[in-house]
Amino acid sequence: MSWQSAVSNTWLGRILRGIVKLGLAGAIAAILGNINMDLSAVTIGSTTVDLSVMWDLVKVFAPLLLIISGLRDLGVEI
Repeated sequence: MSWQSAVSNTWLGRILRGIVKLGLAGAIAAILGNINMDLSAVTIGSTTVDLSVMWDLVKVFAPLLLIISGLRDLGVEI
């Protein structure tokens, strides 16, 4: 077993990993929130997809997944 896995599997390693993930989630949310993209709709066949909705989903789910993972590392049952 390497020292990295031995450290990251301790309670202190999990807490630090959770804090880092929560910090990254905040930074990613701030960065994605400040990006203004002029997105239009794309029509493929008879289906029209509004790309601004897709961009909003990315802005929500990218930090959300890190928040959930960080909270699990901190011991919160989700």
